[in-house]
Amino acid sequence: MKKIFFLTLISLLAACSSSRYAAHFHNYKSNMELASGYSNVKTQESIITPIEPEKLVASTKNEAVRTAEKSQATTIAAEQIRKTYSQMNKTERATLRKALKSLLKNNTAIRSAKAAPARSGRNWWQGWDQDLKLAAIFGAIGTVAFIIYVEPFLVIAAVALIIGLVFFIKWFVRQ
Repeated sequence: MKKIFFLTLISLLAACSSSRYAAHFHNYKSNMELASGYSNVKTQESIITPIEPEKLVASTKNEAVRTAEKSQATTIAAEQIRKTYSQMNKTERATLRKALKSLLKNNTAIRSAKAAPARSGRNWWQGWDQDLKLAAIFGAIGTVAFIIYVEPFLVIAAVALIIGLVFFIKWFVRQ
């Protein structure tokens, strides 16, 4: 029995270590310049087009939606704004820039104030159930103890992970 086992083990090792199954990465002619060397490899243009927010359209239907190119009205309006800005004097431009900066700051302050309760300080932690908090704490303790990988810590890690699993199952059953 031992002879058959060792014979199959040796044959598997020999089959897996043969060069027949080794990887050959540059056999394919995907980039002809690559075969001649790395000095003259041509980079191709990106296939992905940049995202233009004006052209994004959302729909619940399962059909393709074609968007129109930029309308002439938007290009005309942009040209008019450029012309009026270029006709302004230095003080008018400075006041316009200050007004735009304050408007942008107010807009970002309003946006961050709306998102602040979910992200600031410990508020995100307060939304968790007590059992889920304990499961996360014991899971973190167990993981750190496993990373240390010394015999007493392995026992501590196993116990902490089991306790964390109990709290997680307790929380999961109530959901």
